[in-house]
Order: sequence, then C-alpha cells, then structure tokens
Amino acid sequence: MSASDHLSPAQFPHYERDWANLAKGDLSPTEDFGLPREGERPKNWSYQMSRGNPPEREIPVDQIVSRQPTVVGSHVRNLSTVPGGQFDPIAVDAFPDGRYAIQDGTHRSAAARLRGDKTIRARIEGSYSEY
Repeated sequence: MSASDHLSPAQFPHYERDWANLAKGDLSPTEDFGLPREGERPKNWSYQMSRGNPPEREIPVDQIVSRQPTVVGSHVRNLSTVPGGQFDPIAVDAFPDGRYAIQDGTHRSAAARLRGDKTIRARIEGSYSEY
C-alpha cells in the first residue's frame, strides 16, 4: 500500500510540501522505514506534560511509534548517512506500556532505524498513565 492509497490532501492540508513530494513519488509510509504507527490509545490513559525542562535520555529505537503517517524518503536516506549523535534530541511522549510516541523527530527516528541504531537521544515532553 502506498501513502497515496490512504491519504488525501483534504485530510492533511497543512502538509502542502509533503503533497508535492508525494506527487514526485518520494512520500513513504513510516512503516516502510521500520516505524510502526501509534494506533489508538486506550481510553483509560491520562496525559501529564513535563514541567520545566523536560528530561532527556536514551530510549530504545524499537520502542518508538510514529504519529506522523508519512516521511519524505530521500530526507530519511540522507539523514541515515550521518552518525546519530549529531542531531538534537527527538521529542516524545512516554506510554505506560514502554513505547514512546514521536512529537518531533520522525525523520531522525526513521533514519536511526535505517542505520540500525539501538537507541536515540530523546526529550520526554510528557507521559501517559492509566487511571
């Protein structure tokens, strides 16, 4: 399934640049780079934002899920040629089941998967907990 099979510009008008890339055939589902989609959160989870400076730590790349449906393939491939430690930390939310949902850094995370990195530096912007 290609990105165009399940997305339309009407659904995501703020991704104008991405639609131009899709027209060029360079927009790919995040799953193509090993980043599964977040899926539905259980209704019994509540959200708490981090206060002050969000904590940073190394998180397992295989526990990251994407909220963004697509990435620009050429950008991910270009980033994958740069060693991972040379980027700003990605921003994520922590889930009680051990996964992390990307707020900012989908392309960097996909590149880390492509490079075979085991961890990536992340800023924990918030966390979900069961209630």
